[in-house]
Amino acid sequence: MAAPCLILLDELADYCVGATTVPVGDTSLADQTVSSIQQLAEAVQQVPGAVVVATLPASKYKVAQSEKGQEQRARAKTAKNASVCSADL
Repeated sequence: MAAPCLILLDELADYCVGATTVPVGDTSLADQTVSSIQQLAEAVQQVPGAVVVATLPASKYKVAQSEKGQEQRARAKTAKNASVCSADL
């Protein structure tokens, strides 16, 4: 039995900002990470009682101010099979 299962990925956007500078073939580690997270989310959908929770900064001002940081935040928020909840704390 695989459930209940919670997979928590904290500060994903900040990690991906740093990973944009690490080349992996024709892409970057950030691209590979986002692809892996999408595959993980699709796999978890097949397991009743399992869920992936990835935290993102609620505000674009709380993630790296670079253009790449904003791109990674937007990409993560619109990932396939993603549900986005927001809380202003």
